[in-house]
Amino acid sequence: MGLKRTLGLIHTTLVSFGIDGLTALRQLGGLPRFVQELRQFKQLWQVAPNGWRLGRVFPIMTDRTESAGAMRGHYFHMDLFMAQQVVAAGPAKHLDVGSRIDGFVAHLATSMPVQVGDIRPVVSQHPNIAFVQLDLMDLASTVAALGTYPSVSCLHTLEHMGLGRYGDPLDPLGDEKALATLAALTETGGRFYFATPFGRERLEFNAQRVYGLPRMQRLLAANGFTIEQFAYVNDAGDLVVHQILTDEFITRSADFHFSCAMFVCRKS
Repeated sequence: MGLKRTLGLIHTTLVSFGIDGLTALRQLGGLPRFVQELRQFKQLWQVAPNGWRLGRVFPIMTDRTESAGAMRGHYFHMDLFMAQQVVAAGPAKHLDVGSRIDGFVAHLATSMPVQVGDIRPVVSQHPNIAFVQLDLMDLASTVAALGTYPSVSCLHTLEHMGLGRYGDPLDPLGDEKALATLAALTETGGRFYFATPFGRERLEFNAQRVYGLPRMQRLLAANGFTIEQFAYVNDAGDLVVHQILTDEFITRSADFHFSCAMFVCRKS
């Protein structure tokens, strides 16, 4: 393992325990400027307080060196792209299981009511979002609770099933059971919007699975799904649309590290 990869692994591990050394170093680097500007502001305050009460000091030293935002990465592109596909299709009703409520679901909720399911509870409410708590690996109870839908989505979720990360039961076949449930929830002829990490195939307990495209194709086909459209977010965080799943691309994708595959499927 190279030095850069080793350091990256150490950083990721520390962050998982709430210790972000890089952020701490950047904060410390900005401390002299913060102290200088605090003194300068207090001097200006003496001249023009404008009726404000000066509260506690709240130092944030890294925002000035960061960009205004990042239009890249899995969730930025995935949530927008897949929401556009669903809205363009205009389903009579839509079910989402496990996707980001403050991303993909929020985009959809601006245009349509959305039924949402997740193994964890949701305590907040929105008039266009209905929520039910469920275990996607339990096919019978999930279908009994929800019925079927002409439009179903599950984005960046299947890879976690059965690993216990979100309080789900441990099950090495959890992802396959969850996909079977999603197929049962999708009406015949309905669309299934699906996204998951792909690249060099591996299971990283308890975080996620990273799928090889051949495995993903087999699982979708085994559950009655036909791929109508494929796009992906590459390792650099950029969106690639209208990608054709050629043998050459599938072979090359085995060398990807952590890209995001996005499928629009039809249930046969």
